[in-house]
Amino acid sequence: MTSLLLGKGHVFWMALALAPAALKAQIAVDAARGAAAHSEAATGSRPGLHADGKSPTDNSETAPAMEGDEEYGVQKILYRRSNWEPWTFRFDFGGSYTSNVALVDKGEVDDFYLQSGVTLAYIPQIKGGLFARALLSDQIFRYNDADFFDFDLLRAQVGLLYAFPRAGTPWDPLLGNVVVYADYNFYRIAQPWDWGDSSFDNHSITVGADKTWRFSRGHSITAGLAGDWSVDANRPEPQRDEYTAYVAYKVKWTSSLESTLAYRAAIYDYSEADRTDFNQIVSLGLEYKLTDWLRFNTTVSGSFNNSDREIYDYKALNTGVFASLVMNW
Repeated sequence: MTSLLLGKGHVFWMALALAPAALKAQIAVDAARGAAAHSEAATGSRPGLHADGKSPTDNSETAPAMEGDEEYGVQKILYRRSNWEPWTFRFDFGGSYTSNVALVDKGEVDDFYLQSGVTLAYIPQIKGGLFARALLSDQIFRYNDADFFDFDLLRAQVGLLYAFPRAGTPWDPLLGNVVVYADYNFYRIAQPWDWGDSSFDNHSITVGADKTWRFSRGHSITAGLAGDWSVDANRPEPQRDEYTAYVAYKVKWTSSLESTLAYRAAIYDYSEADRTDFNQIVSLGLEYKLTDWLRFNTTVSGSFNNSDREIYDYKALNTGVFASLVMNW
């Protein structure tokens, strides 16, 4: 049972790192940045905003008198306002290939697996750039040959995030386009279709920050640091703390097509097992938005794990294709 649990623990952490929903762990952060910036820009950006008696929800105001009014008539100024949609629902379904299903350093066996999941997130804007965050997701993993690795994954998260104003504000150069966050997380690995049979429960606290540099309309780089500390688990073997650094280069080729090249390095500290791993993941993803609510993703990634206990060294190649339904309101 212990060896099976450890094996499922490794597969669980790998699946969590590579799953589409997990890759969107900072779900709606870019939108939060935009909402914070628009909210600030829409309030007090011009004196006399309500001088004509219009309510704050109007998206126009009468321009002050200027030369040429006699020729062009009354003019209106249109400006952007925050239209934050706090709810997000996401459904993912797809298939993946892995070159090393058991994440071992010898005797590697490849396999295919199906993955689907639903995620519901609520991110209300408290004020300005401050947002609360609550997330609940359920994912299932079903392997073709190694079906003893099948599992269900339940994830819950609550926390706060703060999005500093975009670049070009007094916060630059250090804090412009920075997001800081703190979350409580709960993960449960369960036997397939049996939430009463838990293989592993984990409670953790995550604190992190990332910063985005935009070089042009379609090119940006995001880099970040995060720490995740396990505060309680029902079994000690897979329990660990994580210290992560990551960088991602995103190119928006068209309004519908974008690619992301990412690198993630992490130190895994298994205190109960007296073990420390250094894990690296390099990934390339391509996303095509067919509509505002339907998108398709394909990813290829390599994972490389070096442990101070050689039995846990491994490398794996993973590829996947997913369809995602995403709705915001």
